[in-house]
Amino acid sequence: MKAIKVLVVEDNKFILSMMQRMFESLNYKVDVAKNAAEAIYLVVNNQYQLIISDIGLPDANGVELIEEVRHIEKQKNRVPAYICGATAFDLDQYRQPCFEAGFDEMVAKPMNMHFLQHLLVKAQFQCSKAC
Repeated sequence: MKAIKVLVVEDNKFILSMMQRMFESLNYKVDVAKNAAEAIYLVVNNQYQLIISDIGLPDANGVELIEEVRHIEKQKNRVPAYICGATAFDLDQYRQPCFEAGFDEMVAKPMNMHFLQHLLVKAQFQCSKAC
């Protein structure tokens, strides 16, 4: 698999550590943001092919964050990242607003290795069509 640039937005230290270890086991180094402000800064300054974002962040909700990410991508004329929202709460409650904001997929936390690999394939496929 071709390496892609990945951003993980997660404020829970345990979940973040687990995700970093899963990515490392696949030989991926990921950028990390612990809140929406850090994520926006990274998205402005980097082009990501995959973004995995917690829905409930301390300074903004995931919907607001991804609306801003999609706005930045359009402003900078970038190929849209494949974006997955992650939540420990009821997925059905968040599904519609998240998809309307620009999420491509949703997952319940904690994410497993199989699903992570699925996301990498999806992001690589999307990038191969447009990057």
